[in-house]
Parts: sequence; C-alpha cells; structure tokens
Amino acid sequence: MYLSRVEVNKQRIETKRALMNPQVMHASVKACFPESDERILWRADTLGHNLYILIAAPTKPDFTTFIRQYGWPASGQSGESRDYAKFLDRIAAGSGWRFRLTANPVHTVKDKIYAHVTAAEQRKWLFDRAERNGFALREDAFDVVYRDVIRFFKGNKPDVRKVTLARASFEGVLIVTDAALFRRALTNGIGRAKAYGCGMLTVVGLS
Repeated sequence: MYLSRVEVNKQRIETKRALMNPQVMHASVKACFPESDERILWRADTLGHNLYILIAAPTKPDFTTFIRQYGWPASGQSGESRDYAKFLDRIAAGSGWRFRLTANPVHTVKDKIYAHVTAAEQRKWLFDRAERNGFALREDAFDVVYRDVIRFFKGNKPDVRKVTLARASFEGVLIVTDAALFRRALTNGIGRAKAYGCGMLTVVGLS
C-alpha cells in the first residue's frame, strides 16, 4: 500500500475544470494506474498555499500524464510516494491522531439517498460512524472546516445525468479504539462517493 501526492497547478484551466467535475479528475487519477483496475482513494488537499491530489492505492502511481494535464510539465516535476504499509503497522489501540477527512455525509430514507447539508448534521454523521471505523471522537475535538455542494454531469450521451454532491471536510483529533477497523478505514475510506474524491481519511501524530 502506498500513499502518494502530486501538486497541481491551480491556475490552469484544465485543473479548474477537473476539480469542478470529480468524474473527470477520477478518470485522470485512475489513468495513473494503467496496468491495473485496483481500488484507490483520492482527495484534493490544500497545504499552505499549494494544492495537491493525494492518493492511497496498493501500488505506486505513474504521474507522467497527470502532470502533463494539471501540473508544470516543463519543470521536471514529479510526484511523491511512500510506503503506507509501514505506517499502518504503527497504528495501535489507544493512540491519538490529528485527522483530516473529506466526505459525502448522506442518509437513506425509504431507499432514497439524501444529503446532510447543515454542519450539525454532518458532525453527527461522522460522530455516529466513529465506532464502526475503529476510533472515538470527543464532540469538542473535531469540526467541519469546509462544506460545499457541487453539481456536474456523469456519463455520455444519451445517458448523461446530473449529479449533485454535498461534501464536508472534517479536522480534529481522534483516538483509535480498534486498530484493525481503523486500518480498514484508512485504506477503504469512509462513506459514499469515493470515486468523486470523498472518503479518504488521513492522520498525523499528535505533536
């Protein structure tokens, strides 16, 4: 398992278009793994003033075409990958971590899926899913730091349909309660819309 990232040029029109249509970005991310159809998680992430695409996948991505589309190809830019398995082995019950998650908080009513749109609903959505994903949250130790709703088109003519996607980004501190479940959350994601850049949970140690 590898955790990879590549910086994108947020001034390029191709980058702006792909970020507004997660299906386009998903296709570009999948193209970084031309020889396989493996499960991947990805997320657009801002660190300081820079914008990155993070990817968790069983193998290392080939960012060559991706950089040509969204980066600075003339600069000799490359992406970064690190062995995620070694990090996952360090996860232990009782350990505390700072976390970041962009998710698609939804609920089902009579077989129909509805988005949680208020910050309070979204916080409760994550709080209610903590135990089954191997961690615990204090209500005063995490928050919704960003939320939005985007609309884009999926599919090809004549089967094009409009998709509405509600996203919420959470940050805070969690405590691992079940190491195996927590590793699964880190590698499989949380919630729906994973193809659209949701569900990827990342953590760093408490300083």
